[in-house]
Amino acid sequence: MSDNVRRYRAIRDALTHAYPLEPTGNLARHLNTLAALISGIVGSKSTQLPQIAAKVPSASKPEPCQTLLQVVRQRQHSGRGLFSPLC
Repeated sequence: MSDNVRRYRAIRDALTHAYPLEPTGNLARHLNTLAALISGIVGSKSTQLPQIAAKVPSASKPEPCQTLLQVVRQRQHSGRGLFSPLC
């Protein structure tokens, strides 16, 4: 198992344990994306999306850079509603 996968799983598990109940549905998807974003930032030591995407383990079909770009551009979520238990 690569360092990227270990880092991603550790971050995802820590985020999941921060919630009182097991996250399901869209919340679970958003936590996975947040874990990938944090893992990429830590692994690449940069905040530029192409460098972040290079350090994200990508078992999913869409390209990681495209997925992260969609999250950044999406103005529907402010982040406070989704991740307020983590602040």
